[in-house]
Amino acid sequence: MNDGSSSSSSNTKMDLDVLVDESYFSALFDYDEVFPISDVNYASELHLQEALFSSLIASAAKINNHPQIQRSFTTVIKQEPVVKIENEPLEPSRRLCMIRMDEKPSSDMFRGSVTCTHAYCTQCTIRYVANKIKENSAKIKCPDVDCTRSIEPYMCRDLIPKDVFERWKKILCESLISSWDKKRTKERGLLCPALENFHSLLDFHLSLMHMTLRL
Repeated sequence: MNDGSSSSSSNTKMDLDVLVDESYFSALFDYDEVFPISDVNYASELHLQEALFSSLIASAAKINNHPQIQRSFTTVIKQEPVVKIENEPLEPSRRLCMIRMDEKPSSDMFRGSVTCTHAYCTQCTIRYVANKIKENSAKIKCPDVDCTRSIEPYMCRDLIPKDVFERWKKILCESLISSWDKKRTKERGLLCPALENFHSLLDFHLSLMHMTLRL
């Protein structure tokens, strides 16, 4: 234990001696002019160097007398922060389309609703939605048999042809107005007195729905 302390003290003393020797030489070194130097400047520089290194020696002695402080300084200097990088699961590059039962690039997969977890390739989705619209289906459910979620029209607006989407909007409007009229008739227990104006009312609501879907 004492050997380690004495070795550390001797190493510190040797380092300080080297520094003092170099500093004493620096008192004679004035930038580009080594000699001559005036006695006044030399004495002033020498006193300044002595004062600085007296303070340095005193500080080094205090640290050597407290090994715990010295170890703390060494630990702070040598310690490097450890950066931990958590491996996040990467999305697979290809996924299985359950309609054609074939793998497609993940970028080509489509989800018809934000609340539905089933995804199908874009081509199969377009074909599926177009066939349902031809069947005058207002509500188009997810192709999965056990899923009760519906495909949202705004999710398909940029995928299917414009004329097909316009037809879907019309089917949705007719379905909405029809269900609304049936509800009123059932509540009153009689036919709507304005039934003969149904087509005019339908056109009015269609225009409103078109404006809403364009937003």
